[in-house]
Amino acid sequence: MASLVAKARMTSLKSQEDFAPLLGVSVVTLCKYEQNPDKWMTPERLRIYYDNVGQDGKRLLKQYAASFFAA
Repeated sequence: MASLVAKARMTSLKSQEDFAPLLGVSVVTLCKYEQNPDKWMTPERLRIYYDNVGQDGKRLLKQYAASFFAA
């Protein structure tokens, strides 16, 4: 099952091959980030995602960020 971070990228219709250069990483590294975002995502990386996805992707990223503050 894809993470919310991966789903956000997918809503932009960008492949991992298209998105990895935006982060300055390889496709393998991007795959690692998306498979385990809780371990690898930083505020800077999330900002790059946020700046490169549409409204649906932004909604998913906000949901992901809010999950850290859920009781």
